[in-house]
Amino acid sequence: MTRTPEWVWKMHAEIAKYAIPFTFGRPPHPREEADIHGGTCVAVETAEARFVITARHVAEPARERARHASIQCLAGSVKLDVGEQLTLSDSALDLATIQLSKTQVQLIEAEGYRVARPDRWPPASEIRLNDPVLAAGFPGTWRLHVTWDQIDFRSVTKLALIHQLRANEFACQLDPAFVDEHEAEQTTTLPAEQLPGMSGGPAFLVRQESLVVPRLCGIIKDGWDLGDGNQIIYFAPLTVIRPDGRIDD
Repeated sequence: MTRTPEWVWKMHAEIAKYAIPFTFGRPPHPREEADIHGGTCVAVETAEARFVITARHVAEPARERARHASIQCLAGSVKLDVGEQLTLSDSALDLATIQLSKTQVQLIEAEGYRVARPDRWPPASEIRLNDPVLAAGFPGTWRLHVTWDQIDFRSVTKLALIHQLRANEFACQLDPAFVDEHEAEQTTTLPAEQLPGMSGGPAFLVRQESLVVPRLCGIIKDGWDLGDGNQIIYFAPLTVIRPDGRIDD
């Protein structure tokens, strides 16, 4: 197998920093079993607002539980308001945004995560069939409960080509004949049943023109195993999110 170029390794590593664990549940207690649910999110800052983007099916249960119980919702270890600051799309689009303060953004960055600051909105205004997309997230089965109050979230990146475009989603098929060399060398290829937890994770368009400028283009919605070694991952496009974080269904 041809050795992966150094710049590809760096691109995977840089994109992985934009993925942030999104969790909710009861605050940890040394005498109680951990009650952690969630997925992945990405933080964005535009000229008009600061907000987190994730999948609706990740954020909505956090809001419902917060109405009836004392839970905390976190991006990394930064507390989020899933009440008034949460906006949900319709279920088909499967997007959610949560407004952030300047202080919350600073805390997220202090933990080592990247905040996407695109020079335009939407960052990738046009995507095409066969465009390369690099996505990142935190598979639920990879979480390690190190201590009663500490969880190690291990991320994975996936590179694939867009093979389907629709009004409210686009899809990438991971063909076993097309194995991203970075994944192969890192042994991070996952079966579809291990993808939960990656929902809400960011996808970046990494089209190579004069140079590669990764542009945030979508959010992971779902993944399926097609039964023949092929996988398909569905993404929600960002074109329906306004620069102030509101969503047009």
